[in-house]
Amino acid sequence: MQKKKHLLLLNRIMRAELKKDIIPVPSKLTEEEINQYFNKLFVKKDDYYVPIKNKVSLDIDEELFKGLIKRPKTKEEKMTEKEMEKAKKKEMAKSIALLIYKKFETDYVTPYVEKKRAKEDYSKEQKLMIDKYIKYGKNVRDIIEEELPKMWAAILNPAYLEREKRKKKLIEEEMKLNDTIKKEAKKK
Repeated sequence: MQKKKHLLLLNRIMRAELKKDIIPVPSKLTEEEINQYFNKLFVKKDDYYVPIKNKVSLDIDEELFKGLIKRPKTKEEKMTEKEMEKAKKKEMAKSIALLIYKKFETDYVTPYVEKKRAKEDYSKEQKLMIDKYIKYGKNVRDIIEEELPKMWAAILNPAYLEREKRKKKLIEEEMKLNDTIKKEAKKK
């Protein structure tokens, strides 16, 4: 397969070089161009003209051929590619989480803070903010913890922990109920 690739590349280079030497259709050339081609390609011998024997020389770039052989990547190269891909994904996730945090701040935190400062009823805004915080993934919650430490400690984290406790309790109750149903089904 490698030899075929090399032959194909060489063939392509040779065709490109030959195209440079091909004479255009003589009927489309001017008299001056015809004379130039003629003087360049023919030699007068006695009473007739003979074409000059020429050998086409190729300008071959060895780098093109080096690129044809794909050597297997070393373990280090594979590892660095994986690490780079992993770092890229991590960076992308972090930038997305940051954008989500900014939206959370403008859509939920700012209205809550404004109502609280104006000494108005802010319970609705607080509930919306907590509900949204709970739905976020860990990476967004971590940014919120870092950027809003007081609000996180006083409101958001306690609400999140309470929800997790309730969720765990409900799962345990569901498992107990499933066990009870299975036991009753076995009895019947």
